[in-house]
Amino acid sequence: MNNRNRTVLASLTGLALVGVATAHAAPLNQAIVASAAQVSVGAGVLGQDYEEKDDRNLVPTGYLNKEEGKIPALEFDIGLVSETGWYSELHFTYASGETDYDGYLQYSPTTFSPYETDTDNSIYEFRGNFGHLFGLTNNIALAPKVELGHLRWDRTITGSYGSSAEYTYTRYGAGLEVLFAATDRLVFSVEGMYGRQSGEVASDVVNEDIGTTAYTRFSAGVDYALTDRWHIGAEISRASYDSKESDVSPSGFLEPASETAHTRMMARVGFSF
Repeated sequence: MNNRNRTVLASLTGLALVGVATAHAAPLNQAIVASAAQVSVGAGVLGQDYEEKDDRNLVPTGYLNKEEGKIPALEFDIGLVSETGWYSELHFTYASGETDYDGYLQYSPTTFSPYETDTDNSIYEFRGNFGHLFGLTNNIALAPKVELGHLRWDRTITGSYGSSAEYTYTRYGAGLEVLFAATDRLVFSVEGMYGRQSGEVASDVVNEDIGTTAYTRFSAGVDYALTDRWHIGAEISRASYDSKESDVSPSGFLEPASETAHTRMMARVGFSF
């Protein structure tokens, strides 16, 4: 773990401990509880920003390809809060669409030719969070939490010289959410998450591990209660992670190291219980 990741993890842990230490300060705000304990569905866009690194200096641009664009996304959430403040959430996101591909065709392990086309993407993300809501003041709560998750990216580079691959990641992490009730109906939230992931790739020419690396996610959201039960809300989030270069496969090819960022902008409707 590098110094930056240690700093992020230490900050989140420290904030969580502050929440535990001040748990007795105030009861939980019921607007905050209602914003967390609901079933919701959402729609929006996922911004895909993917770059394969040229660590071996094989091409003049410094990267093997970039894939960028916004694709439609859907999400489903269910959150539960116990009378004592224990909190759990299940989250699922599905995004599908085309992004721009700017890179190279690889004819052999060392032979490349510039290539521009589109990439068909299908992205599935599932995660489960478990934590505890602590009242910091009458209208502020902290929610330290742990997370387990799975991400899958089905990637098809289109055109006569395209190819397909499936990337899968298993994740675990810890983070902190801060919730602020501006009124008895309006709640704002911010969240930071840090974790580790193990990845694999399966394609026409490479079936290898792509390492265990860090991932981070930061988000900000708003929830408004239209009635005692029905809510509307919005959220923007930014998740970032790397993948390592794979071993050379029996075909003589390998999966290069890469960097990925997902920016989600979602609107949702929910029902609290």
